[in-house]
Amino acid sequence: MSVKVLKHLATKRDSKNRSIPQYLVKCECGKEWTVSAPNRTNNCKECSNRLGAEKRKTHGDHNTALYAIWRSMKARCNSPKAQSYKNYGAKGVSVCKEWNSAFEPFRDWAKTSGYVKGMHLDKDEKSKKLGFSPAVYSPDTCQWITQQANNKIELQMNTDSYEKTIVSEYERGRTITSIANQYYNGRGKSTSAKTKYIESVLKRHKVWKRIRA
Repeated sequence: MSVKVLKHLATKRDSKNRSIPQYLVKCECGKEWTVSAPNRTNNCKECSNRLGAEKRKTHGDHNTALYAIWRSMKARCNSPKAQSYKNYGAKGVSVCKEWNSAFEPFRDWAKTSGYVKGMHLDKDEKSKKLGFSPAVYSPDTCQWITQQANNKIELQMNTDSYEKTIVSEYERGRTITSIANQYYNGRGKSTSAKTKYIESVLKRHKVWKRIRA
């Protein structure tokens, strides 16, 4: 549905004395009203409310936990305003076209893939196995996991990221001692204990050289 511009009206001044153009527009339902930006207006308020209600009735699940999971997934991947966007969409994590366009395909997949209320949607483990980087939310790359399993995966991801930072700093030429003092989180540990931990990380990643210690 869209509006039709009937005519350009006289401009008016806003609170900052700026000149704002006014237009008389008409909705497809027949209602006429005045707007300042007709290109941003799709329909009148009554039609917007009706269309919104019809859309919500399409699947009848808009108040469910599963619908909230779907909306949250899309927001963190698509909306820069979302609080967690910086960790998802900003890093290239995306939602497949099928799930991004409608809730029903996601709901149907969930019901046949072991979804139980309270479980978490994981896309990291399967994405990694299939070679998707950044990860993708899709039927092939997602699974339902428990809170405990989700915590374990997040802990491993944080550990991997932490160790990559240590390796990167070492390869830039920094000494183990300087890296340990900046990145090792163990409070109360001696310098020797810190450097031994950093050495263990570097050895695990096969980049440690004693001459650089």
